[in-house]
Amino acid sequence: MPLFLLILTNLLGLLTFPIVISYRLESHPGIGSYLMLYAVTTFLKLVSFHHVYHDVRYLVKQVIAAKRQQKVLEPSMTEGTIFGVSKSVFDVAVTYPKCLTVGNFLRFMIAPTCCYQLTFPLIDHVRPQRLLKHFVEFMLAHSLMCYFFIQHVAP
Repeated sequence: MPLFLLILTNLLGLLTFPIVISYRLESHPGIGSYLMLYAVTTFLKLVSFHHVYHDVRYLVKQVIAAKRQQKVLEPSMTEGTIFGVSKSVFDVAVTYPKCLTVGNFLRFMIAPTCCYQLTFPLIDHVRPQRLLKHFVEFMLAHSLMCYFFIQHVAP
């Protein structure tokens, strides 16, 4: 319970900090909106991360209880899952807390997704053309945002 209150306090602080700072500093609404967008995105990512590891802890408790009862843990014939989890995710989840690493957390926080997974589909190598394409798209989108903000939003 104290851990839950600490998590809740952290998440609420994350959402209220940009509002308080924008109000106190009387910042421009565009900057306040950007800070709030960043805070909400980080909030959603942290909630997703917390939910996944809450489910992982529950799965580990189920596995421990099943092993105490000496049950055989094999994928079901109809779904191919163990406790409703695919075999690949199950194999990673039962290594908890070793599957909880700073590297996984940082990769998730940098990744352009709000839904954390224990196993992300990855490719073996970096494709330079695709990386360049995404960088150019990012720069164009950022330039357009700056143009619209300077020309049409700022007084």
